[in-house]
Amino acid sequence: MANTIQFKRRQAGNAGAPAALKSGEVAHNEVDDTLYIGKGDDGSGNATAIVPLAGAGGFVARVGSQTIGGAKTFSIVPKSSQDASSSTDLVRKSQFDAGLAGKAAATHGHAISEVSGLQAVLDEKAADGHGHGIADVTGLQSALSAKAPLTSPALTGTPTAPTATGGTNTTQLATTAFVQTALAGFGAGDMLKSAYDADNDGKVDAAEVADSVPWAGVTGKPSTFAPAAHTFVAADLHHWWLPANVAECPPIHASACECGFSELVLTWC
Repeated sequence: MANTIQFKRRQAGNAGAPAALKSGEVAHNEVDDTLYIGKGDDGSGNATAIVPLAGAGGFVARVGSQTIGGAKTFSIVPKSSQDASSSTDLVRKSQFDAGLAGKAAATHGHAISEVSGLQAVLDEKAADGHGHGIADVTGLQSALSAKAPLTSPALTGTPTAPTATGGTNTTQLATTAFVQTALAGFGAGDMLKSAYDADNDGKVDAAEVADSVPWAGVTGKPSTFAPAAHTFVAADLHHWWLPANVAECPPIHASACECGFSELVLTWC
């Protein structure tokens, strides 16, 4: 009958080493697939340390996927001193450093001469500070020609302007709205042609009505009038002159001055 060696084992539960082992005792944790051994002796047969001895949980497996933690130092570089050449080869730090040595830093600059063709492209561009004539700007002259000059503009269509507040007395333009508001402030008597000359004959309607009033309809008139031929009393005259060709005229009397003329022309001063 063959000899059988049996180890302690944990089939389920927590990963990791057992809490205690005897010195030299072996235990296998199937949760993390690691074989542990009791190391050292406390004098009573108990191990003073428990360390992994074998298993994929504590050592690198030759096949399969593993997550390896901690810093690993290899005394012999994979494939000896050969550089990695395939996608599955490990890369030595010296090889990696040599590859980076010829590369630019992530943040770096370039002179214009280092960029192929850049100087030629820049030579065709205008300087940051430069000017243009009106003819250099497409459509500018036609746009300017459509604008009114600041001095004596000849506006067409229906130009508008801000309406000044009532009572404004400046050189500001007066809109029709401003004028209408000002006229409305005077009340009756705005003398609108449409209101006072309805028949558009150039004469105020009220004057036409007055012209047609019969003499008998005129009120407040004098009851008597001087005849067409009458004389003046000297005291009623402020001053008078005779035409220059009149010879001499006697001093004025109570009646009109008769100088051989059928009519005396008087001019008031």
